[in-house]
Amino acid sequence: MYAIATPTSQRFKPITFILMDGGTIASVVTLPIRPEDLTRTEPSRATVHQTPGRGVTGWLDNLGPGIPTVTLSGHTGWRYTAGAEGGVLDGFDSFDALNQLVAFDYHLAKQNAIDDGVDPAEVKLLFADTVDNFIWSVVPTQFVLRRSRSRPLLYQYNITLQAIETDIDWQAPQAPTNGNAVAGQASVAGSVDTLQSMVDGGVGGPLGSLGSLAGDLAQNAAGAEASGAAALARDIANAGINAFGSLLNIAAAGIDLQADALGKLSALLNIACVFSNSLSPAQTYENYSSLYGASNCSSTTGGSLPSPLAGQNVFALMVDDGSRPVSLTSGAVAGIQALVSSDPVLAPLSGQEAERYIDQIVSGVNL
Repeated sequence: MYAIATPTSQRFKPITFILMDGGTIASVVTLPIRPEDLTRTEPSRATVHQTPGRGVTGWLDNLGPGIPTVTLSGHTGWRYTAGAEGGVLDGFDSFDALNQLVAFDYHLAKQNAIDDGVDPAEVKLLFADTVDNFIWSVVPTQFVLRRSRSRPLLYQYNITLQAIETDIDWQAPQAPTNGNAVAGQASVAGSVDTLQSMVDGGVGGPLGSLGSLAGDLAQNAAGAEASGAAALARDIANAGINAFGSLLNIAAAGIDLQADALGKLSALLNIACVFSNSLSPAQTYENYSSLYGASNCSSTTGGSLPSPLAGQNVFALMVDDGSRPVSLTSGAVAGIQALVSSDPVLAPLSGQEAERYIDQIVSGVNL
């Protein structure tokens, strides 16, 4: 005699959609009837390349598992069943709740987060399949209603879901990240010392002036929260990188000057990286809700309140007043753009061209 185990019961293993908004559960819809078809597709990020030769061989680019998808189809029945909120729903009500959550509420919550200046990644639609033992953060790419003459009482659906995260406990880094500001400021200080040694060591002329300017600007921007100063420090560092890179292509410069220029180029490259990463100011969505107030008389019937900017010139408030922590002339802007867009390897600038652009930058930037 052999004991045969009873198959695992699926009675208490629901399939559920959960809308998460800012870490809290905003809405839940549990399918009253299991889908008639459910397909989970798990691709691989692998590409096979055929190679020339007489043998049938190839080589593989394998980047691991890909982002899976889920497609499900079924219906919501027609009898009255208990809903997730404790109410009683028939087939139409169940379908309407599912359609509202997946096709509308999820996208509305994303847009509301953007309008409020909140990271929209905090809004997630979770698909929990306890039958097949997985729960993913997904985005609905298609929601289809199907009605059939052979099944006139049923509201049938086809849903296609694209997974975003297969580990819902994994926390994505804040984007853009501010990084480690303390370490970034210390790193900038070291690069500034390296650039200052160029001037102290007697390396003058345009390159010395540009190195001194980059160092001063980086030192000022590292201790400030102004995004304009940080962006300008990064751009001038990139301009210096290309200027010193062009110098490395001049054989007549001599090996000593080339070695020194390579060290200063490394310092400028570090400044550019620090201001692009650890000292990059966080970006936020602009919130213009205060510009929109009540329409005429609507505030007396439960509409929006009057705008807090009523009586002010909102157009003037939206126009940039032009204040900057650092001022630049048009020549300085042109010089920065020219050096940043140059290619010191394939199309290095001549010494005269680089010197002209550097002079424009140094004379046109006022700290």
